[in-house]
Formats: sequence, structure tokens, C-alpha cells
Amino acid sequence: MTEPTPTPSPRPKPLDLDVDLVPEQTTDDTDAGWGAEPRAEKDPAAVLRRYLDETPPHHGD
Repeated sequence: MTEPTPTPSPRPKPLDLDVDLVPEQTTDDTDAGWGAEPRAEKDPAAVLRRYLDETPPHHGD
């Protein structure tokens, strides 16, 4: 007597690679992720002042 041939298991569905697995921005990309207090500065002069104050010295003047 011959043994019955096992039926092959169904193939898994292929992965949908169009899904965005990594978010556009993580908390590490924000000031809050680095421990800074959230700022609600909407004044362009305040934003420029902060940029100039926090620009690293190797960026030049």
C-alpha cells in the first residue's frame, strides 16, 4: 500500500511593500525628542533669533 501524497500547504501572501514602515518624522527628529521644551514661536524674528543663537560655530557666520 502506498502512502497518500501530502497536500502542499498554501503559499503565504506576498508582503505589501508599498506600506510606509518608517514614519516621516520620529520624536528623535524634534526638539522634544532631545529634551527641549516645546516652543510655540510663530514670530519670524523669534525663529531667526533662535536659529542664529543655536547655529553651531562650524557653520560660519
